[in-house]
Amino acid sequence: MLQKLLPVTFIFFALLAGYFTPSLLDAIQSDTQAVDLDDYCMLSTTPCKSDGTTIVMEHDSTQPLEPTRVFVVWPESQAQSLTLEMEGLEMDMGVVKFRLEGQGNGHYEGELMLPVCTVDTMTWYGQLSDGQQEVQTAVKMRTIHE
Repeated sequence: MLQKLLPVTFIFFALLAGYFTPSLLDAIQSDTQAVDLDDYCMLSTTPCKSDGTTIVMEHDSTQPLEPTRVFVVWPESQAQSLTLEMEGLEMDMGVVKFRLEGQGNGHYEGELMLPVCTVDTMTWYGQLSDGQQEVQTAVKMRTIHE
């Protein structure tokens, strides 16, 4: 009886390990990848210039669920719109995507609205893309308690 049960148990554990190993490896690798914010264009009311692109935000930081306008001047881009993808640095909250519409002559604008989180201050980082090139961007989000 034990001889018949041993191969079945082995197969069960092999399948279990094969199923969970990719998830465990992804979790370990994503936790060990450090983000150096010095490589990112920090969005604020002060224009940030990177690779011929100028980005400025309506406020110095954003608040959860409050729309904040973002203005971009990207003279070399011929795209009709830009895509801004961001993810949380201090907390995994998934990836949020925003679209900035072209206003003509390499000018773009749009709104970003970040989700609520449990920490008072959070950094979101990612990239602004025209489909051909990318600019690394980051923004501070602060929760204001009233």
